[in-house]
Amino acid sequence: MKKHANIPIFIPHEGCPNNCVFCNQHTITQASDGGSGRDVAPEIEKCLATVDEKECECEIAFFGGSFTGIDREDMIRLLETAYGYIRSGRVSSVRLSTRPDYINEEILDILKKHGKSISEIEDMEAECSLKL
Repeated sequence: MKKHANIPIFIPHEGCPNNCVFCNQHTITQASDGGSGRDVAPEIEKCLATVDEKECECEIAFFGGSFTGIDREDMIRLLETAYGYIRSGRVSSVRLSTRPDYINEEILDILKKHGKSISEIEDMEAECSLKL
């Protein structure tokens, strides 16, 4: 069985309209910038350089915000970058954190378009699997 590794991409507090005390992403991550316009490929490459891709199943994980609540262009750009790694076989899937109320038919269509690559959607209140 292959080992598992998450490639963490932090998008601190993006997409979330709230400022909950248990989820202050700026304090947790010490970062003020999120995914807006950011090229995440160098971060992914840096993480991939630390694992043996033949022995490890890697997953790109977007943490720290409500991924499906961020600007649509940014969300699609980040998904397209991640999906490029899936198509190349270097990464197996994508994981993201979001709010359940930020999932609708449009979002599901966008996620489905990117190769059924979403393995799981996590939420602080409830964890649910998404099978596309």
